[in-house]
Amino acid sequence: VDLAFGASYTEEKSDVDGVKNTYEIASVFGEAQYAASEDVDLSFALRHDEHSTFGGFTTGRLAANWRITADTTLRASIGTGFRAPSLFELYSPLYGNPTLEQEESRSAEVGIEHRFANDAQVKATLFYTEIDNLIDFDFARGGYVQGSGTSTTKGLELSGRMALGAATDLFGSYTYTDGKDPSGNQLIRVPKHDFVLGVEAELT
Repeated sequence: VDLAFGASYTEEKSDVDGVKNTYEIASVFGEAQYAASEDVDLSFALRHDEHSTFGGFTTGRLAANWRITADTTLRASIGTGFRAPSLFELYSPLYGNPTLEQEESRSAEVGIEHRFANDAQVKATLFYTEIDNLIDFDFARGGYVQGSGTSTTKGLELSGRMALGAATDLFGSYTYTDGKDPSGNQLIRVPKHDFVLGVEAELT
């Protein structure tokens, strides 16, 4: 069993047109990693954030890795999260909304990874996330707004990498995301199809 733990403190301030705002976040966190067998690893993480404006929130994550063979690994995780609105989202003179509340989320994913003899690899991951009180930007109103209810994103990510030479790799990924707001409409600025293709090289 491996244990990791710590604490952090963050203070943010804003001063816009003589109006000053500030908040602090004090956090403690820990993670336990357990090798259940030669082929199965488990991890559990817990975090508590104390926000001076929005109060206290405890979030966690549970994950598992199963090496089915020497080259194939199955991964799964579930977790919770929260995000407080930023000072800009709250107090910007043009776009701010001081009535915004924190986002809270729940997520899960499962994926499989396979490595080939030439060190190439492919991955596939299914994911699902629920977000309560999603903070968004309304272009019609010209400012930040908050959706009432639960927004969801779910989809599939495929990725791969292979060597083109001794120091050059080709990599790519494709992600399909079905993002819906509480009314069932497609979330804006969440691309349904996202494709990346690139080359990575070591020059020296």
